[in-house]
Amino acid sequence: MNTKRFSELRKKMTPEQRAKSEARAKLVSLHISLIELQNTLGIPQ
Repeated sequence: MNTKRFSELRKKMTPEQRAKSEARAKLVSLHISLIELQNTLGIPQ
């Protein structure tokens, strides 16, 4: 299997694609944080 480093893949992305990827990563991180907070507070999802 031919694997590539993530940094090499990012170099090929357009600035718009990189911005979209970063925004999506932040959104996922916030979602995970929200789930962890809900679990800590005992709030059902």
